Amino acid sequence: MMLSLETVCRSVKRTKPVVVGMSAAALAIALAGCGGSDTETAATESAATTTSATAQAADCTAASLARVQAGVSTATADYLTANSEVNEFFTGLKGDDDATVAEKTERYLNDNPQVKDELSGIRQPVRDFKERCQ
Repeated sequence: MMLSLETVCRSVKRTKPVVVGMSAAALAIALAGCGGSDTETAATESAATTTSATAQAADCTAASLARVQAGVSTATADYLTANSEVNEFFTGLKGDDDATVAEKTERYLNDNPQVKDELSGIRQPVRDFKERCQ
């Protein structure tokens, strides 16, 4: 079952990213997309496929979580590749301490609500898995 781009976008929840103990790269992966370009659509389809696989999984094993995280990671990479300004922002966080990363990221996402929504959409399968498996 593939979710449409509109369905993924509607399911986006505005959540504050948790960044304690995360590197800039991990933060980019942990955040989450529903965009419009072909590459953004591919990223969204990757996230939707992961959502579908998660919904069909009958167990909450480490392997299942790893598959969900891998799909989110791939979708995030596709999104960052398609959005060079966003990619440059997260790349520029390299070397910053966790508190600085959190502060800069929160400010950037508040200043760029579309990016925040798109990344949140990519991240949704991980939130769904964690909610389902607690």
